[in-house]
Amino acid sequence: MMYVVDVSRTGPETSQVLILVDDQDTTLNSTHPFYMPALNKHIISQGVHFPNYFTNTPICCPSRATILTGRHTHNTNFTDITPPYGGYTIWRQRGLDLQGYLPSWLQEQGYGTYYVGKLFVEYAIYNYYPP
Repeated sequence: MMYVVDVSRTGPETSQVLILVDDQDTTLNSTHPFYMPALNKHIISQGVHFPNYFTNTPICCPSRATILTGRHTHNTNFTDITPPYGGYTIWRQRGLDLQGYLPSWLQEQGYGTYYVGKLFVEYAIYNYYPP
C-alpha cells in the first residue's frame, strides 16, 4: 500500500511525505483501526490512501524500484528481493540510483529528502550510499 501525507506549512512551500509499507493486505483487512489504530489516526485519516493502487509486481524490492525510478520491472530487470535479480547490491551494480530516481529528482528541484526504514533488502549502515 502507499500513502501520501501533505505536511504543508503556511506559505507557498509544500512538504510531502511518501510512506511505503509492505505486507498490508486489504483483503485480510490488516490496516483496520482495530489492528493498527496509530496508522489510521495519524496517517490514513490525515492523508491520501490509494485503495486501488496497482503495481506491476507484488513483491517489495521490484515494486519499490518501479516507484523510485518510474520504470517498470521489465525495464530495470529488478525482479526479486535478493541477487542476482534484486536487493540493494543489484540496485547499486546496475546504477539505478545514478540514472536518476525520486530522491535525486526532488533534490534537484530544491526539496529536502529524508529516508528512514527499509529501502531494499540488504541495505544497511555498512553499505550506505547517499542519493
